[in-house]
Amino acid sequence: MKPTRLRAWRNSTTLRFVALYLFATASSGVIVFGFVYRASERLIGQEFRQIVAADRAEIGASFARGGEAAAAALVRERMLGDPDRVYLLARPDGTAAAGNLGSWPPTLGPGEQWRIMRLYRRDLPEAQEIGLATAPLPGGWRLAAGRSMSDVDRLRRSLEGSLTGALLIGLPLGLAGAALLVYFVNGRVRHVADVAAQVGQGDFARRIETVGTHDPFDRLGRALNDMFGRIETLLRELTTLSDSLAHDLRSPLTRIRARAESALGASRTPQVQANLQALLAETDRMLKMLSDTLQVSRAEAGIGRERFEAVELGALIDDLADMYGPAAEDAGATLAAQAPAAPVLVMGNRQLLAQAVSNLIENALRYGAEGGSIRLSLEPQPEGVRLVVADRGTGIAPEHRDEALKRFGRLDPARSKDGSGLGLALVGAVARLHGGRVALEDNRPGLRAVIELPAA
Repeated sequence: MKPTRLRAWRNSTTLRFVALYLFATASSGVIVFGFVYRASERLIGQEFRQIVAADRAEIGASFARGGEAAAAALVRERMLGDPDRVYLLARPDGTAAAGNLGSWPPTLGPGEQWRIMRLYRRDLPEAQEIGLATAPLPGGWRLAAGRSMSDVDRLRRSLEGSLTGALLIGLPLGLAGAALLVYFVNGRVRHVADVAAQVGQGDFARRIETVGTHDPFDRLGRALNDMFGRIETLLRELTTLSDSLAHDLRSPLTRIRARAESALGASRTPQVQANLQALLAETDRMLKMLSDTLQVSRAEAGIGRERFEAVELGALIDDLADMYGPAAEDAGATLAAQAPAAPVLVMGNRQLLAQAVSNLIENALRYGAEGGSIRLSLEPQPEGVRLVVADRGTGIAPEHRDEALKRFGRLDPARSKDGSGLGLALVGAVARLHGGRVALEDNRPGLRAVIELPAA
């Protein structure tokens, strides 16, 4: 895996979500294990204390009734019935009269209610943890009744083994659960993102599917659908306004141009003819600006998407190279097209794509013909294709390229020739309509104008 992809995966929300889910699952298991262990240990401890307290009381009562012999007999009887029981009937000097402890521990008091100590029994080779309760007896005798804590150790080992097994089983189950949850969440988010991307590309009829559950996803979907509907309405109103404005302005401009042509034909005064020719040029420029503005607005509103079809870009750039070849020769440059042998297909509006590439060629002829070479080329990519128009002119400085892509973007003094400032804006609008983008790159020297389009 490449380092950049590895870093992206490490920083992905999906990985963090899975890690958080597994951490929460494991933490819950450990907490439950700890609670069960503590509760079991406390319950067993309480039971042991009750058993030991009862033994102490019964043996003490037996000593009071029958003396040493009766108490010793009861101790031996109890040890035969349960090997985990521990007793010590000690003489005043601490030596054992009965029981399975060798002698009275020096640190053990005669009136302990419950104390856990690690001691050696006479019948076992290894020391054990033993819970003890003690009582003083008449004549300086002492009694210690207790129970081995081996049951608690067995419980601990059993719970630890159970926890290990649960983790080994729970980890794949947790991964499966996290994967299902991530799949569901990602599916909903992907649907929202896809619809938002399609709306952003001009398909304003798209809407997010809702199921009526009133959960956060449904509320988000309804809110975005309302926003998309509002955007669609505003853009339709803007398109209608632009169409009406362009129509209202085109008609008087066309009449002005017609009258100027008529006056130019009737005039014999050089100064008047020059003024009329300048008026005709300005009128033509205004008409082109209106046409370009209308085209940009229509493309940004998604108009033209309904005429999408499979377009073979190699044939498209060959046709445009033939069309603009004579103009390039007149400008003192050569225009060549280079396309792969295999067809390069995109889904799009052929007329709009041709208009966008034509704008790039005209820009190259206007600003880059002095370099002597203009090249059209296609660069297939894993996810689409790059359509490149490259010239060898003065180019555009990197800090000015964003400005050049804006509406009415004019770069002075680098590009001071006549132009409406809408050519690259139209190219960008057409690229976005097709799910792509426009980039301006350095050709060293000159400029590479690139239209990036997704594959069909």
